[in-house]
Amino acid sequence: MKQKDIVFLLISSVILTLAWIIFTIIHKGISSTIAPVTSEQITAIKPDFDNKTISELVRRHNGAPAFSLSTPSSSTSAEETLQPTPTVISQTPTPIPTGPVSLITQTPNINENQASTGGNTQ
Repeated sequence: MKQKDIVFLLISSVILTLAWIIFTIIHKGISSTIAPVTSEQITAIKPDFDNKTISELVRRHNGAPAFSLSTPSSSTSAEETLQPTPTVISQTPTPIPTGPVSLITQTPNINENQASTGGNTQ
């Protein structure tokens, strides 16, 4: 091969690769769609938060459960020796405002028959 042939092949390969990339980007831009449910879920959150509720949540005390562990004797099993120690926590419930119901969505249930047969249920 001559040097002109190699340069021609190199330039042709570069042009073909660039055209491929550009057409792929254009195709993805045209054919990409967002489902209405997803569009609803990605809407911006309103910046007006309830500061009173947030400060009450910050002040809330979370108690951790305490478990006592004793050495098992020969007559008792390991399941009988682990007893949780109840912790009494007295808290007042904090009312939390709920958002619009339309923002809460539930994913559809797919049973094994639908998943294994490609969704054809008859």
